[in-house]
Amino acid sequence: MRGRKKMPRTAFPFTAESSRQDPRAYEDLHAAFIFCSPRRTLAPLAFPPVRQPASSPSPPSPPPRFFPTSAKMPFKRFVEIGRVALVNYGKDYGRLVVIVDVVDQNRALVDAPDMVRCQINFKRLSLTDIKIDIKRVPKKATLIKAMEEADVKNKWENSSWGKKLIVQKRRASLNDFDRFKVMLAKIKRGGAIRQELAKLKKEVAA
Repeated sequence: MRGRKKMPRTAFPFTAESSRQDPRAYEDLHAAFIFCSPRRTLAPLAFPPVRQPASSPSPPSPPPRFFPTSAKMPFKRFVEIGRVALVNYGKDYGRLVVIVDVVDQNRALVDAPDMVRCQINFKRLSLTDIKIDIKRVPKKATLIKAMEEADVKNKWENSSWGKKLIVQKRRASLNDFDRFKVMLAKIKRGGAIRQELAKLKKEVAA
């Protein structure tokens, strides 16, 4: 037929061994043969069986996944009514406040005995371990009474976090002469430590 390009015989290197290894090659060869034939008769495909090597072991089944039934929550501090928090940014920096209401997923209504009730972003709050038992949006007198009963001030000052902030405030309030006295005290303490260490070394060597 004029105008039809004949397919070369070497265009499809197909053998029985290659059909067993890759059945798709046989399918591609059959489709090309039907397309190039003048009548384009469609014959049913018969794929040669794929032989599996007898020596290859079956893949091991994955181990069963274990889901613990009694999982513990890693978080113990939650944004909730009655949670005591520390303001870490803004004009009220370093002040202890109590969450009295949750406005939305970004803001909370906070209050304290020495401040006006206001909204503040969660990013500006650092939650503490202290929590008091109050209802939603209590009165000022009720809030002060609940904080006194829970002894919030002493709990905060006795905690490691509170002690660290107290030391930072004390150091920030020092003047030049006070810082000079602190430096001399550190030098004196270092000398006493070195003397005691030298005595222990002599005792061990003897």
